[in-house]
Amino acid sequence: MSLCIRLRQITACPEILSTEITESAKIERAKDIVEQAVNQHDKVVIFSTFKQTVYRLADELKQYGVVIATGDQSDEEIAQAKSDFNLPSNNVFIATHQKMGTGHTLTQASYMIFIDTPWTQADINQVSDRIYRIGQTKPCFIYTLIAKNTYDERVKSITEYKGKLSDYLVDKKELEGFLS
Repeated sequence: MSLCIRLRQITACPEILSTEITESAKIERAKDIVEQAVNQHDKVVIFSTFKQTVYRLADELKQYGVVIATGDQSDEEIAQAKSDFNLPSNNVFIATHQKMGTGHTLTQASYMIFIDTPWTQADINQVSDRIYRIGQTKPCFIYTLIAKNTYDERVKSITEYKGKLSDYLVDKKELEGFLS
């Protein structure tokens, strides 16, 4: 399991596993999406599994006004971060999905970026609901960044498989293409 985690970390933010600051294609793509969204006067929520990635992104995106939420923060600090995200000067909310994936409303944003994918479709849906909730008046755009020819593709395959299996078991949906 630790190898799986390391393979996921390296696609998100290679410097997690090295003392060298290495460019990350996902971080670069996230920066592009944030720039586009902010230029359109929209706000963005970014989720990662790894807090080191959150901190790196916060540093890379600081010019857009960033607030963060990870397990390192108290509930009071999280509440303050959510409040700060309402300010016009703060356009990016970066968090770990474990800390902010349930029970929070972030409908100020209409863009969401997954730097890495949660392990289940239910988690993906739950996290996506942070911006896509009652009260959201704008269309929502959700990006999942997947590095080609990496473990990301395997995680995507696993989550899709688990999602189809769940749909079959719970809702008796067809298993079209399930066993292929």
